[in-house]
Amino acid sequence: MLTPFFEEPIMIRCIRYVLLGLDFVIGSILGLLLGLIRPFNPTNSRWCAWFYSVLGLHMIGIKVENIVFENYPTDEGFIVVANHQSNWDLLVVGSTIPDRTVSLGKKSLKWVPLFGQLFWLAGNILIDRDNAKKAMEAMEITKVALTQKKTHIWFFAEGTRNHGKNMLPFKKGAFVTAMAGLFSVLWVAENGFPMSGGRVMLMESSVLDRNQNQDPIWQLDAPVDSGRWTGIVIHHLGRPAGDPESITRHALSQGAAPEGGMGYHFVIGNGAGFGNGVVHVARRWVNQMPGFHTAGPDGDLHNRRSIGICLVGDGDRRPFEDDQIKSLISLIHRLQEQLDLPPSSICLAYDLVPGETSPGGFFPSGQLMDEFPDLIRH
Repeated sequence: MLTPFFEEPIMIRCIRYVLLGLDFVIGSILGLLLGLIRPFNPTNSRWCAWFYSVLGLHMIGIKVENIVFENYPTDEGFIVVANHQSNWDLLVVGSTIPDRTVSLGKKSLKWVPLFGQLFWLAGNILIDRDNAKKAMEAMEITKVALTQKKTHIWFFAEGTRNHGKNMLPFKKGAFVTAMAGLFSVLWVAENGFPMSGGRVMLMESSVLDRNQNQDPIWQLDAPVDSGRWTGIVIHHLGRPAGDPESITRHALSQGAAPEGGMGYHFVIGNGAGFGNGVVHVARRWVNQMPGFHTAGPDGDLHNRRSIGICLVGDGDRRPFEDDQIKSLISLIHRLQEQLDLPPSSICLAYDLVPGETSPGGFFPSGQLMDEFPDLIRH
């Protein structure tokens, strides 16, 4: 049995801290040199973590048990979601993380001498948590890293250290990113230090594979009524910014039933309110309820039979974001495939309601017609 670190004689603890300090300096220098030679290379992060951990584990007296990293995919970017016990996590996971894995960190880390500059040059992603717009921009960087560079992103989902006590509430970033791009998720759980005499158990779960019917639009609380849905109606919000909560409040103020929430089945963000290109699956779709999205003489029919999709933004004033349109096209394809909807079932709101302008003159209807040649145009 290892002696718990905090129960060791003070002299031994002091020696361990001195050795750990030397390890930190040596690891930082090696990491900085690597970062200067090949800055922002996604393999840097793994090497830098290894520099710290290979000797640091022995110096601090931690024994890591049950390391299993076999199930992760090797040909695509994926997301790692882990708990965050303490500052020792760097040593614990440093020698075990998959190749081409970077992590997210607070922007303030860059001011930590040596380590902050190393963290940045190693290709990790810094987030300004106090600035929602910049935080969203950082999340867009993670999407590019996952899709185009096939880099893996390590999230400490609690957002801060739990000090080995109960798990803290998870932040939404990892899950929003995974849902937006249908990325695979690898769960990693760390448990032990300093409570268990210096032993740490590090365990990996099975991967939530995007190819194994993990598409969030089909994670429903009611059976899919494919016979009901005969069309798709595309709207804009009519406002430059919005999030699911504010859209729901507006719908309720307009007379929407409380149990249905917002009037749409899906909302696609533009980065002003929630993530650019992120698809929000609304309660109406999860519970397979009629919509509350189309007015006009045939509004009741369209609400009962058509799926309402809303793009955040005002298409009468400015174009939509490219990622929004990409997500819209992807969402339509997925709905069509599952529900067997023909391209002719896709409508723009202004084609159905006299005097309606949604989704606006800036909506790229030509791009949509290139993708769906039989798009209804009245």
